[in-house]
Amino acid sequence: IHRNEWSKAAGAIDATRRAMDSRFTALMAESYKRAYPSMVTAQTLSEMEEIIEFRKLECRAKAGAHEHPVNRADKAEARRRVLSIWRKRLAGCRVDAEVHSDILAVRSLVLGP
Repeated sequence: IHRNEWSKAAGAIDATRRAMDSRFTALMAESYKRAYPSMVTAQTLSEMEEIIEFRKLECRAKAGAHEHPVNRADKAEARRRVLSIWRKRLAGCRVDAEVHSDILAVRSLVLGP
């Protein structure tokens, strides 16, 4: 994601999701508590996909700076939308400093350090 290699990043996200699929299913059968870290990982993978889409929009906005404003990608609106979604998701997470820290580390790709 840092190097704007969207296809590679998406492939890695898909591979990770496939690798954790059977383990996640088994953990859910055992207990929610045991499956929770895998659920957070799945959420993080989804947010990485959202970050890729946001970064692509940023590139389109930069490349389309000469376009009419109506046709230009709205980076500010996209950022507001993704932040709103992320706030709602974080509110649904258990209050745990480690979990929040991991989630916020991924989000720093959009929010900055």
